[in-house]
Amino acid sequence: MGLLSKAVLVLFLALLTSVLFLPDPQPPSDTVRAVLLFDGVCHLCSGFVNFVMEFNGDESVMFASLQSEEGRALLEEVGAGEFGRTLSSMVLVEYAKGASAPTYAVRSRAALRTLARLDSPWPLLYRLFRLLPAPIADAAYNTVAAYRYNLFGKSDTCRQPTASERRRFLETAMAEECDYLIAPSP
Repeated sequence: MGLLSKAVLVLFLALLTSVLFLPDPQPPSDTVRAVLLFDGVCHLCSGFVNFVMEFNGDESVMFASLQSEEGRALLEEVGAGEFGRTLSSMVLVEYAKGASAPTYAVRSRAALRTLARLDSPWPLLYRLFRLLPAPIADAAYNTVAAYRYNLFGKSDTCRQPTASERRRFLETAMAEECDYLIAPSP
């Protein structure tokens, strides 16, 4: 085995080790609930919501469209109101155990942190791609966001949840669930 092959092998093993064993500075498992805010008329965004609903077995992720009153109010509450005006940024609002206020992630970090909450094997993608610097990941995200309607299409109205999905959408969830999500834990 040549010197270059050994160097490539060492780099690969270092990357694999960091992906699998490097501690996450803010693990998603420390959060009780999350709300994913998405562009409700975008077919790509709605497809991602469908994907999350299928693979989020513990149902820890709820949803709201950026166009909805509930979505806009939640963005304002966490100080992320500017992301609701452009509709091009996915936002994940997370409620951590024992925290006095929720935190949020936008664009690529929101998508990655959502993947971390899914059933296996999807969290491995989070562990791999979280190593990308945010400006690089967000540049890729912004490129897709700019062309998403042309590539995937859009609807005239926001995505409407089915009867079985209603409890996972802030727009249609029971008032107790919304209060639980919005009120910080003591």
